[in-house]
Amino acid sequence: GATLLRLGLKGRIAGRDGRRPAHLVLVVDASGSMDRPDRAAVAKAGLLAVLGALAPADRVTLIAFNAEARLLAEALPANDPALRRAFDAIPAQGASNLAAGLGLGYAQAARGYRPGAVNRVVLVSDGIANLGETGLEELVAAAETNRRQGIATTTVGVGAGSYDDALLARLAKRGDGHYLRLDEDVESRAAFVADLGAGLQTIAADAKIQVAFDPARVRRWRLLGYEQRALAHQDFANDAVDAGEVGSGQAATALYELELIGDAGTDLGSVQVRYRDPADGAVHERAWRLAGDLSRPRSVAEAPAFHLAAAAAEFAELLRGSEHAADGSFSALIAVLERVAAVWPHDAAVADLLRLARAAPGLPPAP
Repeated sequence: GATLLRLGLKGRIAGRDGRRPAHLVLVVDASGSMDRPDRAAVAKAGLLAVLGALAPADRVTLIAFNAEARLLAEALPANDPALRRAFDAIPAQGASNLAAGLGLGYAQAARGYRPGAVNRVVLVSDGIANLGETGLEELVAAAETNRRQGIATTTVGVGAGSYDDALLARLAKRGDGHYLRLDEDVESRAAFVADLGAGLQTIAADAKIQVAFDPARVRRWRLLGYEQRALAHQDFANDAVDAGEVGSGQAATALYELELIGDAGTDLGSVQVRYRDPADGAVHERAWRLAGDLSRPRSVAEAPAFHLAAAAAEFAELLRGSEHAADGSFSALIAVLERVAAVWPHDAAVADLLRLARAAPGLPPAP
């Protein structure tokens, strides 16, 4: 009996004239745990693809770490052949001193800091830290300190099933960056390059979304996911509170379950967005009404994106055994995804999600 509400936010696409140059410090895990076909080779291929997408004005520093951290290339143009040779010199052996790698990465980012440019450390790892200062809070504190100094942190997880998801996600969140996943298939590499490229050009900093439902229309509501991103109501207008960044062309989707009451023609509530323009530091706020006529039946054929988002959320809740998905099933989910795939037969991401959903019934229960 619930109604599903989808809210979407998309950043404008920064044109060539609005693109800022970048200094990327790539901190690459070269420990023994990376010596597998789905890790070291995948990381190298993905990062080389990123180099090919950068502009001539961009600069790249390369650091590799295992038991120690080593500087392999410093502030070179992205198309410099020496960078590719440096990638070939990265080993995959020994312990993983992630703290040393990040420490050298932040030091090099500060050394090569470019005012007005994008200054970012990109950590590529399976997230297994077994030597050195490996405490999560110490690493997260370093990411936050550097964020305040204008150096962001993006993390990239490689490898199947063993990387430390919590560590990489928190480093990115507190470092004003994004947490990306890199797999060995071609579609994943292309998506990784696009996501990293979009994240380099931040068009909205400390972006916050606040939804206020009218209690005369919405008796109860539930936000699906975003447990790690929730802010207190009073923090919406507090510009000292760190929030999310929106890159050029990036989109975010939020889903709410609503129990509706009252007059169907009345507005459901309102949505507010507040963000800081990184170009001039000015804070902007916009608001929209949630019109009552938004609530209407939608078929897969007329709204495939809506059903795809709903299926992705349902899949997540089924996988983690959520009580809210107790009446759901993988078979019903697969049926919805099959109809979406019929509307978008050439969308590789839809096909991949459908493949995963079909494989999921054989998985052991979530811990």
